[in-house]
Order: sequence, then structure tokens, then C-alpha cells
Amino acid sequence: MKKIEKAAAAQNRRELARVPPKGDHHVLLVLPSGEERLEPLLDLSPHGVAVLLRAQRDLQAGAFLPRVCFFTNGECTLQCQATVREVTPVTSPDGTLATKIGLRLELLDSSEPGAPPIDTYNEPEVVADTVANLVRGKTSLRVHANGDTGRGLASVEVTRFARDPGELTVRVTEGDLNALETGATCELRGESFGTRLSLIAELVENAGVALRFKLPKRLTVWRNRVGGRVRSLPDNLEVTFESPFTKISKSRPVCDLSAKGLAFTGTSEDGLLVGMLLPTLIVRLPTGSVHARGVVRNVRSSGEGLLVGVEFISMPDASTRVLESFVDSNLHPLVRPAAVADVPRLWPVYEQAGLFGRSHAALSRTTATFEPVRRTLMSRARDLSLHMVGEGDDTIYGTAELLRTYVSTWSLQHIALRESAQHLTADQMVAPLVEAALRRKEFAHLHAILDPEKSRVSLAKLRTIPPDESGVWWSEKRLVGEPTKLQTRSDDVQDAAIGDIEWIIERCGELMRPLERAAFDITAPELRLGKIQRLYSNMGLGRQRFVRMAFSVGGPLGFSLIEVTSPGVSFPGYGELVRLYPTRREPSAREDALLALADDAIRVQRENGVERTQFLLDPRDAMVMEAAGYAWLGARIEMLASRNGASQIVNFINLAT
Repeated sequence: MKKIEKAAAAQNRRELARVPPKGDHHVLLVLPSGEERLEPLLDLSPHGVAVLLRAQRDLQAGAFLPRVCFFTNGECTLQCQATVREVTPVTSPDGTLATKIGLRLELLDSSEPGAPPIDTYNEPEVVADTVANLVRGKTSLRVHANGDTGRGLASVEVTRFARDPGELTVRVTEGDLNALETGATCELRGESFGTRLSLIAELVENAGVALRFKLPKRLTVWRNRVGGRVRSLPDNLEVTFESPFTKISKSRPVCDLSAKGLAFTGTSEDGLLVGMLLPTLIVRLPTGSVHARGVVRNVRSSGEGLLVGVEFISMPDASTRVLESFVDSNLHPLVRPAAVADVPRLWPVYEQAGLFGRSHAALSRTTATFEPVRRTLMSRARDLSLHMVGEGDDTIYGTAELLRTYVSTWSLQHIALRESAQHLTADQMVAPLVEAALRRKEFAHLHAILDPEKSRVSLAKLRTIPPDESGVWWSEKRLVGEPTKLQTRSDDVQDAAIGDIEWIIERCGELMRPLERAAFDITAPELRLGKIQRLYSNMGLGRQRFVRMAFSVGGPLGFSLIEVTSPGVSFPGYGELVRLYPTRREPSAREDALLALADDAIRVQRENGVERTQFLLDPRDAMVMEAAGYAWLGARIEMLASRNGASQIVNFINLAT
């Protein structure tokens, strides 16, 4: 026990690594008794501060201070709450007895905050995805009783989540929740992956050490994003600032800049804390200097130093013009949603990227078909989200698309970059594209098929992260094309009847993961894409899914899902894929099912105007198809992400770049 106490004390001392403040600094402390004391600041670090209490007070380690305000030359630069970590008797400069207290700062906020965006979710699927990530990250939360605005009752760790019946279990790590009664509505506050969040849930069981809650009915997320990023910065660009605590003017290299804020690399000696007001920020750009006031929004470790994010809260009009002009002219890539007028200029990009997959002789006919369809989709701006990158109005370097392929699932259609865009990476378009999709109410899942050899996207690097059933899931696939010579088979393959649909739903529970079933609308009412068909038919287009069954004398061999769309809605290999699901384990029966369903799929797609059929298969099934003469088109990575998982992907790309 003594070793543990010594280790804890050592940790507390490390948290209070000394950064001597300079200047006139005082701290207004509201003690647990309600007494207010204005005392001098002694030391500070990124995690806490040391304050001289010039009076004898009964203050113990672990005590909670509901309000702490920092003043520099009479101006409040930071306000927060704090926990007492150390209490040491000392002698003050005038020879009287005093107390030196070390404080761990909590719930940091500035005296002049820019209002962060707040998103609220009530959808059970979104809340469930978030809770599952909290379990995975062993997240610590504070439990607050209904209406409690203080520190909260206790700290807990999320240990388990069951989607059915929808309950989460937490373990108490600090404090006492024995008085909390079953049926009470509680708020669980904390931080996950750098994002502050809050959950409202009802207590089901209180076992003292462990508590069980119903699936939270509301999720609130505070997003402190500082906006679009400038990818091309001048050499040796620096920001000059003066920390209110150290009163020393310092210059640090800028690594990110936008119209709303900046990020720079700093050190612990800078004395910066999340929520701190920086009254003076100077950035000297080639076209002029920018003077601003800002609030520190993020301080995190980066290599041997710190990465500091600052949000601008005010600046003179002249500085605003200089900054916005610089950002507009240096934002690489200049990503924006494509408009209907951009359609004719997109075809050379598509052709050079090989997206048509047809001979040049047939391109004119194909283009004539694609262009009106593309115009129709983009004029509605509801089912196709297309972003493009270029310089000015005449140059297009590349495009990336999301297409609404299911009721609430959007598929990454393609990422096209021209050879002249070697200075760009495709993830620079993917991140804003997914961010735009996240703002749609009907967006619940993200789907992508990537070529691991040709992909210039950071998404492929996510395969190093263990798949998460409720967040992001990866699977290795094989893309197989039609055989050079089609064979005439006499297999029994037909449309699935109502009774067959029920049987298929049961088999899908065995063959697919929950995330797949949800993303691909594998439910009895939607298995044939009824809502999607109605949605596209309003625009004079078609998108549907055929469900076909293969039979033998001994019963069903398997089933297939065949997607058919109007030309121009999706590109070959992205949205017009055929998925084969053999259900028999015997190798011979499995082979018969694959070949019968594949030949039938080619015929069905031909009858519905699809000129080239492609199959997305598991590796073992692809080997059977290749042995039968079907063409090998390459390996693929199929990615599925929930709404919360898509947010993590955007964060991953932004951090990676």
C-alpha cells in the first residue's frame, strides 16, 4: 500500500512540473465552505497549478473546488473547477504560516469562449455505436444526478454494453453511488477520442461497485473543430503569443491554419492550458500580419512536444481580410461540392481514371447516357454527393463521390486523381466528403470498396486497427469478372418468394455481421430495395435489387443479391455488384451454388441493361470461380462504418495528414 501511495504522490509531482509564472497573477478560489479567496499563483503545468493559500484552512487532498478563476493584470484569462491533489504547510514571504496547494484542473473553459457546435442524437443506432466505442476505449465518465451542474457524484468506467436488450454496465472507480436509486435518470459526462460528450440514461440496477443503465436515450456531442485546413504553408511560418502566466513572448512554428484558428507545436514550458484566453496572437503572412485574440481548445502530446490548437475569437477587420485572402488562395486542395455546370468538365477526369471501363469508341455513347443522369442527380443534391478539387474554375484535378445506395447507407463511389495532381492525396477529398455526409440526417452508414494496390487513401492504413463490430469493419474481398465464354446451364434459379425471403433473413444472421445487415438493409421489407427504388423513380431513374434462389433436389443451395441501376447512377464495380451466398457446406454443393448463381446474375443484369457484371466474393469462393473460367480482377478491401465510425475515420485522416 505504501508503494502505491508513493507512486501516486510521484505521479502528482510529475503533473505539477514547475513552470514559474511571471507577472501579476492571482487565482480566485471558491473553497468547499463557500468562502472566496484571491491568492497568488506559484507554479503551473499543462495538468495543474500550485497556489499559495495565505491562511490556515481545513483543506484536505481530494477536496473539490467548484470554481477557480485566474486573473492577469485584472483580466480573467481562465475559469474552471479543480481537485486538490497536494497540501503542504509553508512559510509565506512575510514570515507567516501558509499552505501551498496543488490543484488538478477540471472542466476547463475560457472567460470568452467561442460557442462550440453541439450535436444531439436520439437515434438508438447512433447512441449504441458511441457506447460501444466507450467500452472499447475503457472510457472514464462522471455520473451526475438529474439537474446536477456540479462535479458529479462519482467516476465510473464503462465495462460492458449489450445491444440486446440495450444495457450498459459501469464500474465505480471513485466516489460513492450507493444512494442512487433504481429508476433515477442520470447524466454521464466524459471525453472519448478527444471529443466531449454527455449521455442521458436511466439506472436499472445499483450493485454498489457496478451499475447497470438502460441504453441512453440522448447523446450530446461538443465539437471544437476550427474549420478547413491550409495544406500548403510558407516556410518558417510562426505564431507569436504571450502566455498570461509566463508573460514571455514566444514564437512557435505553425503546422495548420484556417480562417477560424490555427495549430502549432509547443512545449510544456509555454504554460498553456485548455480553455486559456490568449489576448495577443500574431501571425506574419506574406501578404500582411494577422493580430487576434484566441482560446486554447486542444493541447495534446505530439512526439517530444505538444500540439496546441487555438480558436480565433476576435480580430480587427484588416487582419480578417488578410487571413481570409491567404486561406482562400492557399487552401490545397480547393475542395468544393460540384455543381450541375461542372458535369461536362468531369468526363475527362473519369476517362483518365479508367472509371468507364469501356473502349474509347463507345465512350461518346456512354457519355451521352451518363451526362443527363448525372445532371438529374446533382440537381436534386439528395442522393449524390460529389466533391471536386481544382484551382479556379477551369482546372479539375480530381473528384470523389458518395452515392446513396441504401436507405441510410452512402457508398464511396470513386476517387479519381489526374496524373497532373501528384501533389495531392485522395484523402484530402475523402475527409470533407464524409464530413458533408455526416451532416445529413439520413446518413447512418458509410461503405467503401478500395483497391489496396492503387489506393492513395489513408483509409487503407486503417486495416492495422482491429475491426470494431459497432464502429469500423474491414474485410478482405476478391473482385471477379465474367468468363471469356459463357456456359449454358440448366440450373434451377428463380426469384425468391415470400417464404424464401424469411429463410434468407435467417441465413443472413449466420453469414453476415450485424453491421453488414444494417448497412445493406437486409430486412424482409427492404431486401428488394423498395424504398430506394421509389426514391430514385421520383427522378425517372431506377435502382433495385433482385433476390435469386438456387435449388437442388436436396433443397436450397444458396441465394444471390443482384443490384441493377440506371446508367450513370453508379460506376461499374462500385454499385452494380453481385453478391453470392452459398449456404451448403459440402464443397461440391457450394461450387454448384456459386456457378449457378453467377451465370444467372449475368443473365439478369443483361436483361436490365447492365453491360458488365462483377462479383465481390470471399477469397475461398473467388478461387472456385476462377477455376471455372471467371476473370480475376484483383483484391479489394471492403469497409463498413457506422455514423460514429465515420466520424473516427475523418479524425484519423485529419490526424494522419
